[in-house]
Amino acid sequence: MSADVWTDLEARGLLLDLEARGIVLSVHRGNLASQQAGLLTDADRALLAEHKPALLLLVLAFDDRTLVRLARLQAGEVGPPVLLPGLCRDCGDSLPLAVRWGVCGWCAIARRQHTRAPLPESLLEVFPAEVVGLYARRGALEGGAGSRVSQGRSESGGLFAGVA
Repeated sequence: MSADVWTDLEARGLLLDLEARGIVLSVHRGNLASQQAGLLTDADRALLAEHKPALLLLVLAFDDRTLVRLARLQAGEVGPPVLLPGLCRDCGDSLPLAVRWGVCGWCAIARRQHTRAPLPESLLEVFPAEVVGLYARRGALEGGAGSRVSQGRSESGGLFAGVA
């Protein structure tokens, strides 16, 4: 497990290489997904599987929900904390069932980006299951479950590739 995803140069390089080739990744239920799955080579798929935890977090770091929260922090537009169990204290979004107090994954990443703090893979645990699936909860971050690459259709009908 990487102590800081920002320092994982292989994962960052892979993400940049894929984007330069027109392959944009997203996160779908704990899988890395792409509408351009047909452009992935076997070598790409192997690297996606090898660097999955770091790539999941990097993709989430550049998600619109994270960037909106980061922009608010940078502009000083932070409202009063939400002090209700099960809700993010920064934005009020729901937290995963196992988390009663704290901040959601997008706010956690935005805070760390804003303060230039390390981005550990363990942050995947504060995202809801519909985002990271059971990935962060099934021991894969500790090297437990193996990764495999699959391909299928998204709910909208577009082709995607997932590293399951």
